[in-house]
Amino acid sequence: LEAISERVAGLDLGADDYLSKPFSPKELEARIATILRRMGPTVSVTETKEVPSGKGVMKFGSLVVDTNRRQVSRAGDRISLTYTEFSLLELLFDEPGKVVPRAEILEPLLYEHFEASHSKSDAKDLARRLKINFNTIPIENLMNSFEESFIKTLSFEMAEITNQNIQSRIRGTLLMALANQEKHLLLSTGNKSELAVGYCTLYGDMNGGLSVIGDLYKTNVFKLCNWLDSEDSINRRKLYKLDTNVDIIGENIRTKAPSAELGPDQLDTDSLPPYSILDNILKGIIEEKKDLQQLEEDGYKKDLILKIISLIKKAEFKRKQAPPILKLSSQSLGSDWRVPIAISY
Repeated sequence: LEAISERVAGLDLGADDYLSKPFSPKELEARIATILRRMGPTVSVTETKEVPSGKGVMKFGSLVVDTNRRQVSRAGDRISLTYTEFSLLELLFDEPGKVVPRAEILEPLLYEHFEASHSKSDAKDLARRLKINFNTIPIENLMNSFEESFIKTLSFEMAEITNQNIQSRIRGTLLMALANQEKHLLLSTGNKSELAVGYCTLYGDMNGGLSVIGDLYKTNVFKLCNWLDSEDSINRRKLYKLDTNVDIIGENIRTKAPSAELGPDQLDTDSLPPYSILDNILKGIIEEKKDLQQLEEDGYKKDLILKIISLIKKAEFKRKQAPPILKLSSQSLGSDWRVPIAISY
């Protein structure tokens, strides 16, 4: 009776058909083809003045999908969808009249697939070389629970940036829980470049009790990794009983493009200039105390300098809540960085 009532409820909600498991793929294709014939060629994609950029508004009968605002409506009434549900709908709209294989559906939808395909294998190999434990904790179900709670209680549809920050905070919470459970100290992952411009998430990747590389610019982190994989580090590796015959960090990690991996194909350079440029400007501002004119004389564009200065100011509230930083330079962003949060300077 329960199965029947569920099928009836689904049909009442607007489903055109149902198919019980196990079923034949051929029967599924035939049923889909029947529905498509009955509905006719009604898929269209149009650009409207209300949507200034992106794919535009996609329509299927009375169903309207705004891919820029991530909003869905039917006959003028808004339909609340989770981030995952909207992504699935958008994928199907991109392939009208086509049966989309399971692999193509799963790839862009599972949050763990936001990670580059080699990230897990790289992390596992690194853990093995460092002789430390390696575990993975899926966050997809937690992420879906967050989205459903927002929609049910607040009628709130997550914007992409909100979705990304919650992913980071779920990861951070799980790591803090693991540290509590094992009585360990969680190390924060942020470097000086990220902390300077606020390219980090409060209560997410900023979690931890100590920031080991918080006074190292991203380019310095690259240099440190290259040194660890060079012959110059052999004596240090022997001291810590690490393998001296293979790379410790690994070429894949050292050469991949930096990414927070909170969205498909996301790269740091989507939001920031290349670190080779960013770090030089940051060093000029933070350690060398250069003004706008001096930085322009160094060859940097005024608009870029002003943007970075603005990012530094806006991120001050984050740095005030960051874990203690190991000081390595003449001017860290830790306790010796005395800048007000709310007063113009």
